[in-house]
Amino acid sequence: MRHPDHCEHDRPRDRFLGTVQVGAKFYDVHVYQDNALADTPDMHVCLRYGDKPSEYCSPGNASEFVKRCERGNVSPQYLAALSLVKAWEESEAS
Repeated sequence: MRHPDHCEHDRPRDRFLGTVQVGAKFYDVHVYQDNALADTPDMHVCLRYGDKPSEYCSPGNASEFVKRCERGNVSPQYLAALSLVKAWEESEAS
């Protein structure tokens, strides 16, 4: 991880997937459980790109993120994170 995790992705199902580079910026890719109290987790994606608490983007549900990226017309940082999120999703399915 290149940046402090100000989002505190520390629930049991939360995962740091890796870091991707787009141009000169580095993005730490996390998946996290958005509904901590639910039996079925609703896993979301977080891309942290800086050291300040506000320097992140949260494109939403992980499965929807993959579908949206595969349809195209998304930002370069989303495309860079896609392979990490897909690999995580496949490992969760097995």
